[in-house]
Amino acid sequence: MKTYKTRWFGNWAEDENVSDQSLLNAVEEMEKGLKGAVLGGGLYKKRIAIEGRGKSGGKRVILAFIEHKKAFFVYGFSKNEIENIDKAQEKSLKEVSKKLLSYTEKEIQHAIKERVLLEVKKHEIN
Repeated sequence: MKTYKTRWFGNWAEDENVSDQSLLNAVEEMEKGLKGAVLGGGLYKKRIAIEGRGKSGGKRVILAFIEHKKAFFVYGFSKNEIENIDKAQEKSLKEVSKKLLSYTEKEIQHAIKERVLLEVKKHEIN
């Protein structure tokens, strides 16, 4: 399963101390059927845990997802900052989701080269 994050999401995740491992854990949960809120059009809202705080002190993420194929993290927020995304944001995110989920492997690799997308990888501990 290939997992990516947009450049904006990557910057947000770094600022909020959201690790790639937390993102991979969320995708693993989704693969097991724990998908969170279905927003439609391949878009989902999911709670993720932050190391040392768990899910109750965690973040909310919006991701485009096709089971067993690919996932794209596109937006994140803290529940104490905003309650939820509004309808205009949801509509825009669905458009982004549709575009990302339609990318071919060649388009994904080009987006990575241009740093529009970043691959989420498990970091090995040496």
